[in-house]
Amino acid sequence: MKMTIRKMIWKILKIIIYLVLMIIAAFRFGLIVGKNKDKTINKYKKYYVLAMSWMDLAENGFVLDKYFERNGFKHIAVYGGRDMGRHLIKQLKGTEIMVDYMIDRTIYLDQFETIPVYQPDDKLPVVDAVIVTPIWDYSKIREEVSRQLSCPIISLEDVVMGGLNA
Repeated sequence: MKMTIRKMIWKILKIIIYLVLMIIAAFRFGLIVGKNKDKTINKYKKYYVLAMSWMDLAENGFVLDKYFERNGFKHIAVYGGRDMGRHLIKQLKGTEIMVDYMIDRTIYLDQFETIPVYQPDDKLPVVDAVIVTPIWDYSKIREEVSRQLSCPIISLEDVVMGGLNA
């Protein structure tokens, strides 16, 4: 009988310890998410404003290739293979602007058909300009890419705003 009570007490203690550890883990997770929540919200707000501005341009017949032509950029690289990078590449397809390659930390195998994808620390071929699509991290990316290339490194946000102000 004493053995059974001890086993029950031990099981209850294990459950309590497990619950306390789960509560601590949840609390720590909450702190991490709380710290990054504002940063994440701001990041997506910037993307929303960019997308709406880009759409305003498109609805008024302005295609981003005009920005590149006006600035003498015929051969460009696109930094960032997510949504904004894919949209930029699609919009420039069939124009005079050549996307020579993409730069991304992740290699997307079949995603960009014939466009080569380089990682940031690869030897990057010379282009007229690099367009950075992860706009929230532009300063860091510009610094990183400028170690290899001496061409202009431009935020997609600046390209779109340049179109709005044209």
